[in-house]
Amino acid sequence: MRVKMARLFCTVVVAAIGCNASAQGWERTSGNWQPSFNPNVYVSSVTSDPISGGTFCLASDGSILRWDGNSVVTISAAGQLSGIGSPQFLSYLTTSGTLGLWFANPVNTDLWSLPTNGGTPSPLASIGSLGGYRLISTQDAVTSYFLPPVSGGGLQPWMYMGGAFGWQGAISGGSLTTFTLPTLYSAWTSSSSSAGTHCAFVDPSDNKIRLVTSGSYGGPRFFRLSGNSWLQEFPVAPFSLIPFNPFQIGSSNGACSWFTPGPSNLGSLAYFYTVDANQNLRPRSLLYANGNLNEIFLTSYPPATGTIKVYDSVRGVFVAFVADGSIWELNLGASAQFSTFGAGCLGSRSTPTLAPQQGSLPRIGTNFTLQALNLPLAGPVFLAIGASDTLYGPTPLPLNLGPLGAPQCNLLVGIDNLFSTSNVLGAAAWTFPIPNIPGGIFFSQTIVFDPPANPFGVTLSNGGRGVVGS
Repeated sequence: MRVKMARLFCTVVVAAIGCNASAQGWERTSGNWQPSFNPNVYVSSVTSDPISGGTFCLASDGSILRWDGNSVVTISAAGQLSGIGSPQFLSYLTTSGTLGLWFANPVNTDLWSLPTNGGTPSPLASIGSLGGYRLISTQDAVTSYFLPPVSGGGLQPWMYMGGAFGWQGAISGGSLTTFTLPTLYSAWTSSSSSAGTHCAFVDPSDNKIRLVTSGSYGGPRFFRLSGNSWLQEFPVAPFSLIPFNPFQIGSSNGACSWFTPGPSNLGSLAYFYTVDANQNLRPRSLLYANGNLNEIFLTSYPPATGTIKVYDSVRGVFVAFVADGSIWELNLGASAQFSTFGAGCLGSRSTPTLAPQQGSLPRIGTNFTLQALNLPLAGPVFLAIGASDTLYGPTPLPLNLGPLGAPQCNLLVGIDNLFSTSNVLGAAAWTFPIPNIPGGIFFSQTIVFDPPANPFGVTLSNGGRGVVGS
């Protein structure tokens, strides 16, 4: 029955574009950040330009490349920065509009600025030795944050953040502002070889700094910076969150490659591999927003080795730089939405209403449930699904049913399919599997048989507009 409903639903939602026309999945592009493959060269760090667009890749040989969706441009060739050192990672400095390059040596960790189109780098600041530990970075619309992890060593508890460094101000008059974040000690002890990895990022859904830690204790833990405190969050995951090793959380290379901040309406994207019953690796994807995890279902993935992701906010795509030199992209398209419009007409008990069950949205790969309330205690009830709220065949909408004896009732959607269900003491619900058709739009309205309500014996609910998405 659900397969049939899914086919009907798909037919309605994508009548104009085809059921499989816009399936979501990673796609390999024509670009290669490493045209001549060298297994000894890998991606060290990535960032993006939120103003002009484009993503940047720092390779382990010191080269910096820019991908704009069409071509790869070398910003700095391998060895070009050897007079300064070997850059550890790069980030985008939001206030100066330049790339920030971090060079680590036994004495200092130095921040340099490099124009996004290349040229000569200039020194900005030095923050002293970090004891051999690599920085992790993230940014919001105002500040670029650089967060050094600090270890107690041995069997002592790990201190994942002892401080933070934020670059603020214009490149001509700015300065490196040092501020202190509250220290976060882990609730467990372990040796330095098994204490795990960690990832800091600004969650675009609420603009709060998040910290995710993972190690031999069995899975990641989530923390949100709130004022002067770290608050642990407990998001419910649909499967075990033990990431497959090549999808590193990020402390080893200065980039948070596990959770990648995306658009504010979606949150941060994570994907990794789990092991199925046949011991095969299975790719899975999650969106993390406002402390909640939601699985999304993709049709294809990049190779499961050495992949680091970044979001290009100008083009609206996630970009993955893979160890084999390839570049992949993912366009998640619209976010899942449902809104109501118009008004229902008075029935024998009340005015019927139509809305999603609490927390339900038409997310790809999940079941979406619509619920009608205020119905008669018994009697037939139907859900109309249509592809339009302006036309029913050649007839303009809304269509008043006054000539039929229901003057207060308006048909708000075209009826391409009708779904019946049980009326249980004035309530009814319909559940649909949502196909992989991001951006598909559908309209819905409840049709209720209610003889005492009017001469026509029918009442209608409000209308609903749904968008299939992530």
